[in-house]
Amino acid sequence: MTQRTKSKFVFASPTKTVETLFKYVGPEHVPIQYGGLSVDYCDCNPEFTIDDPAAVVTVKPATKQPLEIIVNEVNMETNIL
Repeated sequence: MTQRTKSKFVFASPTKTVETLFKYVGPEHVPIQYGGLSVDYCDCNPEFTIDDPAAVVTVKPATKQPLEIIVNEVNMETNIL
């Protein structure tokens, strides 16, 4: 294996895995079971898919816009950074 190829590998101890991962990948792209925020293709939340409707809310500067977020269940075992 060439030095160039070796330089492409990153090793991290178990205690530094999430911290090291987030240096290269944003938390919004990492599934929640690995400490990230992505739930798009997560087996832990099969009721939520990318086919579900989404809403875009544009809030102009110096204004307020009420936003209702409905939560049906709280899972305290989920670790979100």
